[in-house]
Amino acid sequence: MEALTIIVQWLHIVAAIMWVGGSMLLELGLRPVLERLPQSVERDIGRKVGRVLAPYFAVSGSATIVFGVLRGTLLGPIRSVSTLLSPYGIVWCIALVLAAALAVLGAVGVGRTTIRYYDADELWPIEQSPSIPGDSHEGDAGYAAIRPARLPQTNLIRRRLISYGRLQLAGFALILICMQLMSEMFGN
Repeated sequence: MEALTIIVQWLHIVAAIMWVGGSMLLELGLRPVLERLPQSVERDIGRKVGRVLAPYFAVSGSATIVFGVLRGTLLGPIRSVSTLLSPYGIVWCIALVLAAALAVLGAVGVGRTTIRYYDADELWPIEQSPSIPGDSHEGDAGYAAIRPARLPQTNLIRRRLISYGRLQLAGFALILICMQLMSEMFGN
């Protein structure tokens, strides 16, 4: 049973690293870079990344929760209602509720909103196509595509996505605090 506990513990940790690390990379790395690209490029990359990351986050988030439940109950200290109502059990329940809420926020708030955002043609004004070299601006390479101003509804959705991402990162920080508290309470 000890070997199984170690395996489940590590699967839980690896899945959590993938979930939290992927979210951090997306929010702190990819999103700021996308915002600096021409809108057509941003949209193309955003569509592709959104479709790839949606199942990635679903699997890593679900695996984190499932292995966490197994580690806390069948392979851990929570075996009765009285244990569930102990300080350890209460912190474990808080972490579980936070993880479930973040999974829903990620799937519904971030995932679906991102895919709809990049698929909505009305949110993406057509950029000026590159001019023919020598056409109007002497001395430039002739590729002076402009980035049109974002539509108000586009900015609203962007701000919502940024808020969801920050909320997720804050939630992950709270879960890490719960994990540390449980580790100190249980002695692992």
